[in-house]
Amino acid sequence: MAMPDAQGLRLNLIGNDYAPVASVKEPEIDLWEVSVTAFICSLTLLFEVLLISTKAEPGWLWGVLGVGALIGFVGVPAGTIYKQRKVCSDFHERARR
Repeated sequence: MAMPDAQGLRLNLIGNDYAPVASVKEPEIDLWEVSVTAFICSLTLLFEVLLISTKAEPGWLWGVLGVGALIGFVGVPAGTIYKQRKVCSDFHERARR
């Protein structure tokens, strides 16, 4: 409620009941960030081409492919979940202040 005052308007915020707050739906976690996944795939492909052009041992080829797949299928989703939790915890810390 606004009331006239000598300096203009004064807000009178007196209430005797809590207003219901609508619940917010938690956002969906996008586990596959396109830019990070494309970068990892490109880097893996570049290393594979370099290893093939230098006639490296097959173990190196499979090793680079395995590490690229591990980072792509485990590292990217884990990093996204970590980032989501970090953003949520930062939000709750700032809301408590």
